[in-house]
Amino acid sequence: MKTHEMSLAGCEKLMQKYFDKGGEIFEVSEGVLGLGTIILSATEGLKCFVIEEYFLNSWSSGHRVKEYKNYSELPKKYKKMIEVLYENI
Repeated sequence: MKTHEMSLAGCEKLMQKYFDKGGEIFEVSEGVLGLGTIILSATEGLKCFVIEEYFLNSWSSGHRVKEYKNYSELPKKYKKMIEVLYENI
């Protein structure tokens, strides 16, 4: 797993490119000033990403992006979140 710090615009570009390549985007929790928690997942051919908003101060937040080589490397807690989201569709 690799971890990166990204701006809101950088995260939005990553999400758009991921979607264009056929990946799925799951919003796990809504953000306050940013994106909240987002999982970018694909069962084959693409890396998986978890974007998490974190507090900087009262006026701004940052985004931490965790990069996983593939779906099988994604931690169980994120896989469970995806399953729950699928059940509620």
